Amino acid sequence: MKLLLIAGLVVAGCFSAVPALAQPAKCLLVADGKKVIDGPCDFRLDDADGSFSVSTAKVKANVLADPGSATGRAFYEDPTGAWVIGDVNRKGACWSNRHGKLCAWAAGR
Repeated sequence: MKLLLIAGLVVAGCFSAVPALAQPAKCLLVADGKKVIDGPCDFRLDDADGSFSVSTAKVKANVLADPGSATGRAFYEDPTGAWVIGDVNRKGACWSNRHGKLCAWAAGR
């Protein structure tokens, strides 16, 4: 029975719509006028709705996308703490509001 459960989990993981591996990207994170990330990062799509995370050695940022829309909520963590950017709107590769912006492009662009 345990083998069947493990096999089922492996098969389910193979057909997941969510990529699990991070991809190299170029990122920009600006919070209250300060560039927190400006350069290479790792990008990971977190779900089919477009939620994603980016990370560097010291910073991790996320957008939790609202299903079926170009809106979401952004936040990040750095060595000084966890910070909320707030409700954001998508325009191209960027999600932003008056407090900040999080952008991610494929590496090499």
